[in-house]
Amino acid sequence: MNDGPKIAKFPDMAVIEAEAAAWVARFDGGDVSAEEYAKFQSWLNRSAAHRHAVGECGRLLAEFSNMKQLAAALEAGRKSSAQERRPVATLISRRWFTYAAGGSIAAVLMAAIFFRGLQEPPAVVQSYETAVGAQQNAVLPDGSTVVLNTNSRIDVRISRERRDVRLVRGEAYFEVVHDEKRPFTVAAGRGQVRDVGTAFEVQLLNSGVNVSVATGSVEISALHPEGGASGTAPQRLAVVSAGQNALFDRKIEHLERLSDADMNRRLAWRQGVLIYAGEPLATVVADISRYSNIKVELDPKLRDRRIGGSFKISQIRDVFSALEGNFGVHAEWVSDRQVRITSAQSGSRQY
Repeated sequence: MNDGPKIAKFPDMAVIEAEAAAWVARFDGGDVSAEEYAKFQSWLNRSAAHRHAVGECGRLLAEFSNMKQLAAALEAGRKSSAQERRPVATLISRRWFTYAAGGSIAAVLMAAIFFRGLQEPPAVVQSYETAVGAQQNAVLPDGSTVVLNTNSRIDVRISRERRDVRLVRGEAYFEVVHDEKRPFTVAAGRGQVRDVGTAFEVQLLNSGVNVSVATGSVEISALHPEGGASGTAPQRLAVVSAGQNALFDRKIEHLERLSDADMNRRLAWRQGVLIYAGEPLATVVADISRYSNIKVELDPKLRDRRIGGSFKISQIRDVFSALEGNFGVHAEWVSDRQVRITSAQSGSRQY
């Protein structure tokens, strides 16, 4: 039996920062392969420290506003004689090894960009997609995180100046790394959500865009009918703060403050759970269709029957048994992917 002291091993931040700088420099150089991106995602998921380090690198990179001046100086040096260039090259080399050994994020980034010729970095473009009934957690290139709900897709474009996401379909929850100089925008349908560092959910509906803010605040705007292609700036509609929910399209359709309990219920899908507290049966049926390939026929007379309880998304078929056992309805399996819901009193009678 070992009675010696137990020593907890903490992450070596100098190593993490150096690795983060190397990753950011790699992305800054462009042409990142799918294999490299997968390795990057795996590295990010090791710990919160890894994600924070990448976010800090991105922030520092955005602050290098004097890069053009350095590039001009470098160009002037290239035009000088070979004798004049040699001391400069030696100085750069010494500084590079000194900074790299010291683990300075800013220095490593500056050196990486310097040796690359200080060219404007191309944007990192990536798409994330889930199938019906599936969910996905991902870390974006800037260190922000996203949880994609069932049957959802986002297209992400991260550059030195911008962080743009388009919600193509479905629902996504974002936790955004703070960066005042690079706002984080999510375009969905004819609406846009703009943020610099907070947590919020965006859902694309037939009736418009629904936004729920968990922390911080976001600005919601209506996009030009052509998606902003004409150069027309988005029309600012409102600022939605923590605890608020908004439905909007060309205008605000609904804006309300949710209780903590209501907000937790709304975002419970991130933990793979659906929670109802008096919602109509029609809402439950719509969710069943969202999270599965099951077609549900619902007696119109039951649409407004109030439902309460929690259900696991991974066990969506069990919802029908719960409805039969607690809410006075009969669920008849017409086929493996089709269910007919009628009143318990009517049984399987046609309607």
